[in-house]
Amino acid sequence: MLPIKNLSYEYRFNSSCRWEIQTPKIAIVVILVLMVLPLQAYGVENSFENIIRKVPASEIRANIANSTPVDYDRVVIMDDLDLNNLGLSKKNIERRLFWEEFREPFSLSDTVKIVRSPINITNSTIDGQIDFRNAIFENSTNFRGTRFNRSASFSGSRFNNSAEFGFSTFNNSTDFVFTQFSNSADFGFSQFNNSAEFELSNFDGPANFMSSKFYGDASFVLSSFNRPAYFSSSVFNRTVDFSLSKFNSNAFFSSTSFRDKLNLRGMEYDKLYLRWNEKINLVYDDSSYQLLISNFKKLGFMSDADNCYYQFRVEQFKHKDLIEDPFMHIIDFGAMIFYGYSKKPLFPLLWSIGTIFFFGAIWWIGGFRSDNYLNQTGIFERYSSNEAKAPTNRPSSQDKWNVQILVEVMLFSATIFLSGTRLFIDPPAIPLLKGRVAPLVRLVFIAERALGAFFSILFFLAIGATVVR
Repeated sequence: MLPIKNLSYEYRFNSSCRWEIQTPKIAIVVILVLMVLPLQAYGVENSFENIIRKVPASEIRANIANSTPVDYDRVVIMDDLDLNNLGLSKKNIERRLFWEEFREPFSLSDTVKIVRSPINITNSTIDGQIDFRNAIFENSTNFRGTRFNRSASFSGSRFNNSAEFGFSTFNNSTDFVFTQFSNSADFGFSQFNNSAEFELSNFDGPANFMSSKFYGDASFVLSSFNRPAYFSSSVFNRTVDFSLSKFNSNAFFSSTSFRDKLNLRGMEYDKLYLRWNEKINLVYDDSSYQLLISNFKKLGFMSDADNCYYQFRVEQFKHKDLIEDPFMHIIDFGAMIFYGYSKKPLFPLLWSIGTIFFFGAIWWIGGFRSDNYLNQTGIFERYSSNEAKAPTNRPSSQDKWNVQILVEVMLFSATIFLSGTRLFIDPPAIPLLKGRVAPLVRLVFIAERALGAFFSILFFLAIGATVVR
C-alpha cells in the first residue's frame, strides 16, 4: 500500500481501492482523556462532602485551653462549643450597667475568661450551641462564612482585635449584649434568621453591617458607635430598635430597607445618611422626627426633610386627643388634606381642578340643561360682561350634549375660579337678577371665587415652602 502522510493523520490506499485513516497514538490518548474527564468530574462532585470533615468541639476546646491557634476551614462542628472548665485565666472587671435587668437574662458576670488563642473558623457549620459569654479575646476572631445553626452568645465579651462575622448565617438567636469591639467589627453580608441583640454594645472600631439581612427583631438599644457605622443596603424585615443609642461618627444607612417599625427614640447622632421614603414606619416620637428633619436639612436633603415633616405632622395628628381641643383638631385636619401642611403643592392643585369640575357641572346644569338655555338666557348670558352681546350661533337643543359645550362650560367655571385672586383674570360682571333663583346663583358664583382665592393661596404657600426656598 502507498502511504500518504498529512499532518497528524496517515492515509493508506488498500488493494480494494478504499481509503483507510489510521489515527496516531496521540489522538487516541486525547479521546481517552475526554472520556475519562466526565467520570472524574462526577466522582469529585460526589466526594465534595468528604472534603468537609467533622470536628469534635472538644478538639477546639483543647486548643483554646492550651492557647494554641484555632484554625479550621470547611468543617462541621457537631457539639456545643463553650469556654467552661478549660482552666483559662480570669479577670475581674467592673461593669457599669444602665439597666440591671440585663445582668441575669444574659448571664453577665464581673469575672471574665481570657482567651489568648487566635480563632479562625471559616466557611464552616456549627451545629451545636456556641457560648462565648464573659470572655476577653486578645487575638483576632474570625467566623467569616460560617453557619450557626443554634444559638450563638457573645454577651459580656470583649474583642481586643478584629471580629470577623462577614457572610455568616445565624439560624437561631444571636446576642452580643454588653459586648465591646475594641477593633473593627464586620457583619457585612450576614444573615440573621432570628433575633439579633446588640444592646449596650460598644463599637470602638468601624462597624460594618452592609448588605446584611435581618429576618427577626434587631436591637441596638443603648449601643455606642465611636467610629463610622455602615448599614447601607441592609434589610430589616422586622422591628429594629436604635433607641438611646449613640453614633459619635457618621452613620450610613443609604439604600437600607425598613420593612417594619424603626425606633429612633433618644438616639444621638451628628450625621445620619438616610434617605426618607413613605415606607419607613418610624415609631412616633417628637424629638426623633425633629432631629431627623434637622439632619436632612444639614445634609441638603430638602425633599426628604419635607416628606419627613409631612409624615411627622400626620402622626402628630393621629396621636392628638380630639376631645381635648376639637377646634384645633379640625384646623389641623384641614391643613393636612388641603395642602399637606405646606409640603404638598399637588394637594391644592388637585383640589382646584376638582373645584372647577364641580362648579362646572353646576353651571352646566343651571345654564344648559334648563329652558333658559333654549331662550339664550343661560349662565353665559347672565354672567357675561354688560357690554357683551348674546351669541347668534347658539347650538340647537339637540346639541346640548356636544363636547364643545362642555368645554365651554368648564372654561367658564375656570374663569370664575381664577378670578378669585384677581391676579390673572378679571371677574365677570354680575348683572341684576330677578326671581327666587337669583340669590342662589349669586351665592354659587361667590363661593367658587372664594374657593379659587383659598386654594390659590394654599398653592403658593406650598410652592414657597418646597420649591422656592
